[in-house]
Amino acid sequence: MKKILVILLAALCAAAIVRADPKETVVTSKKMNFDYKAYVAQFSGDVVVIDPQMRIESDDLTVEFNSTNSVKSVTAVGSVRIKLPDKTATSDKAVYIEKESKIILTGSAKVTVRGGDSVNGDKITIWFKEDRMISEPARLVIMPDEKGGGGGGLMNMLPEDKQPKTH
Repeated sequence: MKKILVILLAALCAAAIVRADPKETVVTSKKMNFDYKAYVAQFSGDVVVIDPQMRIESDDLTVEFNSTNSVKSVTAVGSVRIKLPDKTATSDKAVYIEKESKIILTGSAKVTVRGGDSVNGDKITIWFKEDRMISEPARLVIMPDEKGGGGGGLMNMLPEDKQPKTH
């Protein structure tokens, strides 16, 4: 129930300037509809999610909770932009499934990593815990590094702190 109250309070502060605790997740939008029986929160109009690990912007966002009030899934629709410390993603729709630690990007999907390497496709699925990605179809762009070789950023989707050491 505490997580639900945090989300509700964040939505009520949409018109005000919010100074969030760095550990909080704050969702702002023009409108919010919360169905307590269905455990679903729907945000519409200029949705912005500021989380300690990422930022999400979209036209609409739906959050499904399980009976313990933890997030089950998040669906962002319309001009979706996701910013992580080492990656950015854009698409028409993004669905995050907590149980599988997976995100599915559809509709003009693109993932760009630091250094400019990118992959485009109609559908891109990323499994965060497994450090793998599938793009259907795929267009991979590898930017040259300072030495003229391939950047290799997408070739290793691991976060920066888990990247292999190079000499």
